[in-house]
Amino acid sequence: MEKSDSKEGSEFVGEIREGFHTTYYQNGDWFEGIYKLGKRNGLGKYCFQSKNCLEGEWKDDLLQGKAIIRNQKGSIVLEGLWLNNEYQGLYNPYSKPDQEKAN
Repeated sequence: MEKSDSKEGSEFVGEIREGFHTTYYQNGDWFEGIYKLGKRNGLGKYCFQSKNCLEGEWKDDLLQGKAIIRNQKGSIVLEGLWLNNEYQGLYNPYSKPDQEKAN
């Protein structure tokens, strides 16, 4: 079960979240970011009960692209690429896809 706390600029279309929302989950985690058609879409921040926070971009409720996990002091714990919520490896903006395969 989850609880949504609407913020300014957010709205519901029927029961579907649209715009910017903060959603609190029963396990103590929370997500703050943009919803489109009821799913996380766009930039957002997911914070775990452990106080680590993941900042990244979602598409259709799945983490996609570059994301960073920070501890409660703001230090980077992990930075990398995600595809369909699966960690793909370290993020290196200077490498080309063919170079990564060769290494």
